[in-house]
Amino acid sequence: MKTVAYDYRVDRQQMAFIKFTIEAYEGVAIMSTLDSAAGIVRLSVAPGCEAVVEALVGDLRRQIRMEPLPMDRLVLAARGASRPVCEKDR
Repeated sequence: MKTVAYDYRVDRQQMAFIKFTIEAYEGVAIMSTLDSAAGIVRLSVAPGCEAVVEALVGDLRRQIRMEPLPMDRLVLAARGASRPVCEKDR
């Protein structure tokens, strides 16, 4: 099963709350921490569950900080690069 990944910068103090809330919807998505110091997390969403997760994230964003991160911005931050990174550059 291929998942769809969404990356977010979140309030570090709310990471556990977000994880437990997302994963309470069994089989819909899981949350992985990519950078705990920066509060960067990834939601891996099961196929066909995107609308459920988008609605859930929308509700969470009204209560806590969840800033969507484009993939290229995340890769740049992780590598300390100043230009876009191509897969062939890795």
